[in-house]
Amino acid sequence: MRTIINSSRNILCFIIVISIIANYETVLATNKFEFVKQAKSRPMPVNTRGYKSIEEALKNAPMIYRLYLSKTNLTFLSPRIKEFENLEALDLSENKISILPKEIQFLKNLKYLNLSGNRLTKLPKEVALLENLEILDISKNEITQIPRELSNLKKLHTIKASVNKISSLPTNFSDLQSLKAFHFSSNSFREIPLELTQMKNLEVIILAKNKITLVPKQISRLFSVKVINLNSNRLKSLPKEIGYLKNLQSLDLGFNDFKNLPNEITYLTELTYLNLDANKSISLPKRFGNLPKLYNLDYSYNYTSKIPDEISNIASLRILNLRANNLKYLPSGISKLYNLESLDVSDNKFEELPFEIYSLLNLTSLNASFNNIRKISPGIANLKELHTLNLENNKIEYLPIEITRLWNLQLLLLNNNNITKMPSNLEYMGNLKLLNLRSNPLPDPEKEFIRRMLRATKLTF
Repeated sequence: MRTIINSSRNILCFIIVISIIANYETVLATNKFEFVKQAKSRPMPVNTRGYKSIEEALKNAPMIYRLYLSKTNLTFLSPRIKEFENLEALDLSENKISILPKEIQFLKNLKYLNLSGNRLTKLPKEVALLENLEILDISKNEITQIPRELSNLKKLHTIKASVNKISSLPTNFSDLQSLKAFHFSSNSFREIPLELTQMKNLEVIILAKNKITLVPKQISRLFSVKVINLNSNRLKSLPKEIGYLKNLQSLDLGFNDFKNLPNEITYLTELTYLNLDANKSISLPKRFGNLPKLYNLDYSYNYTSKIPDEISNIASLRILNLRANNLKYLPSGISKLYNLESLDVSDNKFEELPFEIYSLLNLTSLNASFNNIRKISPGIANLKELHTLNLENNKIEYLPIEITRLWNLQLLLLNNNNITKMPSNLEYMGNLKLLNLRSNPLPDPEKEFIRRMLRATKLTF
């Protein structure tokens, strides 16, 4: 059950990032699949996804515009690939290909090439001759460098090369001025490549799980960037020039070594998602509340006993994750976060549910599991918008009768507590879909009572 709730929390925690990238991808998708829409009006075999090999598809080669050979156990690509002269999309992902034939250069109409999940150690120069290529995916290979010739792909707007062994970019990489999305997670970069800072149209930079220790001051040039993911690196600071990124909407700095953020981060007026999880009790600038659109803040796994007061000033906040700190109290100002909809205070040291929470009248999801909570105040009735309430793995002995006023509650998790009796008017909780009371010392008569009161609810004892 904890896994289920953690999954739900992750979905909530990243909902705004999904929204940001979804908006971005919607724009890209128009270009990405424009050739697919055009292809629908052309004569072509319906079963372009059904072929198991190049040889099998050759009989229809002139009519095929999209060819999907993913997960077909290919160990090599036949030189006869050049016969698919009208091909616009080629998916060779999740195979065992270690080398590409030179003949791939003859696919002059190719716009989409997926080579992810193979055994490539290098990208052949011939790929750079695919002058109409817009999307290139070479993720999950063993590639160590990007060829200089790739800069010839003037229409390339998305490159995905995560999970390789790349540590640098060719100096002419910045010639790819149409590039909008750069996905290079799980490589060996030690700093953000300076070549990226010269790419005026770049909107998405994904460099998570590298070895980055430095963000260059030249990052200020990235006026168009909307998403930066630097999760799981070795960063200790950001340059003040970060404040120039006026269009930045999503910034992921989780799993680094930050102790503070520059004051200039408060200039990011379009920022909606900020992840600071798993740092070192990171302090926040005094004007942190000036971020007018900050929607989702993740401050989990910082193992601090005190949450920065500045969080209380973010009036726009809808999702707040304070999981896995050493909290016994919340700042009194938390009660001013009137727009907050999701709050996670699990894995802390609360002995009672903080009274500040009872003022958050728009909460729909509250996770206070894995604490030392012994009692819940009658003030819980204030949270009438709650859909999900997770109180599992605490020391609760009883619940106030006021909890039955949570008429919108659908999921109530109380497993692993010390509850012996439930409130008498449970029948008022008619919208409850799941009630988990496993590992509580409930006597059998009480269980039977609960079953009678909540006949439509899925019960777990």
